[in-house]
Amino acid sequence: MAGRISNRDYRAIAGRDIEQGTAVFTLLVDTNGRVARCRTATSSGSARIDSTLCDMLTRRLRFRPAREADGTLLYQDVNYVARWGR
Repeated sequence: MAGRISNRDYRAIAGRDIEQGTAVFTLLVDTNGRVARCRTATSSGSARIDSTLCDMLTRRLRFRPAREADGTLLYQDVNYVARWGR
């Protein structure tokens, strides 16, 4: 996986709403290794934070595309756990 979301990014998104937290996202990674879809699997408790994190994950993260044994590229689901704190 390339790209990242830092603790500083999380704090900028959450602000004083949630000083620390966890959210889990299910990412659909396409055959180019880009996030094609992001869904909240476990909410941070704030729809605004979840939505902003999904947008950021979609823009920043890149993955090595999944392949069949014969080399055929595949879509894949990846779980991403976002944790932030002080």
